Amino acid sequence: AKRCGNIVKNLLIFARRTSGDFKEEHLNIIIDNSIMVIEHGVKMKELTLVKELDQENDLIHCDAGGIQQVLVALIVNSIEASSRGGKITIKTEGQIEKDRISIMVSDNGKGIPDDILPHIFEPFLSTKVKSTGLGLSVVYGIVEQHTGSIHVESKVDQGTTFTITLPL
Repeated sequence: AKRCGNIVKNLLIFARRTSGDFKEEHLNIIIDNSIMVIEHGVKMKELTLVKELDQENDLIHCDAGGIQQVLVALIVNSIEASSRGGKITIKTEGQIEKDRISIMVSDNGKGIPDDILPHIFEPFLSTKVKSTGLGLSVVYGIVEQHTGSIHVESKVDQGTTFTITLPL
């Protein structure tokens, strides 16, 4: 019953639209808030978390709660994919000429197999034993609502990098 409840809850999250509370926000603050949520998991696994944030170009028009949900989901996935003592990097890079900013969440974890990689944003796909497979589907939906894009690069046993590009 608990597992069914979690599936229904995640389906509702997947189906819902953000509150529409889009306003100017500093991305670096959203990133810092996201890190505070998952900090314990990083410490428990003895991981190194590195931030390389563009300090000048971080003002975006967004639903801060939605972007935080995206970042927490990606960082939690990185934590789960990483071995004790691994490294997670969160980097932002402004592209002023294109009025965009990119957020990269990278880890040196186990990576995603080539046969699964093209399908990772599909609902109910999961490589984890205890998962509904909705996390990356929700991430994809939120990024789309922000007229952004998400791209992933991964090599088995070398790590994964998710790159989200959002309008400034």
